[in-house]
Amino acid sequence: MTPSPNIAIFLDAVCREIKYKKIHNPIKRELSEHITDQTEAYLVKGISQEEATYKAIQDMGDPILIGQSLNKTHRPRVNWTIIILISAIILLNSCFFYFRLFNNTFVWNGHSLFMHYIFYVPIGLLIFLFFYFLDYTLICRHIVLCYTLYIIGMICFILFSPVKNGGYLMAIHPALFFIPLFATIIYRLRYYNYKGIIVSLILFLPGILVIYETSFYYPVYIVTCSCMFLLLFSIKKDYIHVNSIVKKSLKYITLLILIYIGYRIYSKAVIFSHADQQGLGYLYHIIRETITNAKPFGSVSSISYLDTTSNALVNCLPGCYSSHFLLFFLGKLGYIPTLFIMAVLLIFIYELYKMMCKLQKGYGYLLSASCLLIVIIQILTSILSNIGVIFSFRSVVPFLSYDATSFVVNMALLGLSLSIYRRSHLMPERNIQSFDERITYKDGKLTIHIKKHIVQ
Repeated sequence: MTPSPNIAIFLDAVCREIKYKKIHNPIKRELSEHITDQTEAYLVKGISQEEATYKAIQDMGDPILIGQSLNKTHRPRVNWTIIILISAIILLNSCFFYFRLFNNTFVWNGHSLFMHYIFYVPIGLLIFLFFYFLDYTLICRHIVLCYTLYIIGMICFILFSPVKNGGYLMAIHPALFFIPLFATIIYRLRYYNYKGIIVSLILFLPGILVIYETSFYYPVYIVTCSCMFLLLFSIKKDYIHVNSIVKKSLKYITLLILIYIGYRIYSKAVIFSHADQQGLGYLYHIIRETITNAKPFGSVSSISYLDTTSNALVNCLPGCYSSHFLLFFLGKLGYIPTLFIMAVLLIFIYELYKMMCKLQKGYGYLLSASCLLIVIIQILTSILSNIGVIFSFRSVVPFLSYDATSFVVNMALLGLSLSIYRRSHLMPERNIQSFDERITYKDGKLTIHIKKHIVQ
């Protein structure tokens, strides 16, 4: 029902005091409902329509005071703790790379490496700002488009990006974007319960297949574990309602997948640990010697079996600035600075977790959990790889390691997490549910609506 001119004037006066414009329509709708209810109450008493409307508006109070009050409670939130933490991490990391790359004669191409670092960091910051100010509900509203663009994008990476280290290196970290998409798919299909689980797993297959084509197991493991965990998480948090038998079955299936992946990764590390130190066991023995000879502060004196000083660690340690950044940091600065860096990362994770816990149990909560999960698994995998428990050349430390795609992707995920925190209290669950459903499952048929339609 179109509000009367007097009601419209009142609502406009209220909203002029509210700076966050995207919340204007929901507020107008809610206030209009209150005025309509009060008007009907006056009509029952025999008052005319015009007088009843006038009295109902008067009962609401001063529109300017109402707007100012609503402006205080309906404004985007800013998590300054996380913003300060990530700013400090990037600044300190830039200083470290400056002295280790740009101003270091032992690194033959240090100048060009540092220039590349200076180039991709601003790009990552711009991507962060884009996702920070993005309305995260757009992903939910346009999940079919996002899912299609993801598949096409990964195929383009595979077709056009250069092969390096036996695979499509540039596609590894962009592949992780599938995890928030899968969380959105679960949310959109949450009312279908058992059928929703089946359809989610069906839509999981094309994503994991294109990730597998990158020829690196690292993103396959992370995406598989994360998606299975999100499925269990959504069941535990009652997004999807199933009986106890299905819950236990999914738990056991996920546990078996985790055991298998853990066995595959750990068995490779065991093989390399027993191999010849001049051959396949080369990296494992560097890790062991660096950890054994690490000092509280300062560089390791030497790596004995290589008969080399710590200044040559940059040349003998593969991925010293990327996949084995923490080990290199340990070998150059000592274990106390390394423990400090790891403590900062743990605090960063804890702050992300606290931020997630403050969200309403809705779409934003599930999407934020997927972003947090990606960061946690990356950090955990990197730590285990740097101490020799698992073997991986691609497990970089988010925000720290020298890796352009990793930095850009993780800044995007961080921006998305902060965007959810910033807006979630302004996006009532009903506003997301009212968007047209483009994925439906009925009578055994999965329907994807390509053209936008309006549900009456």
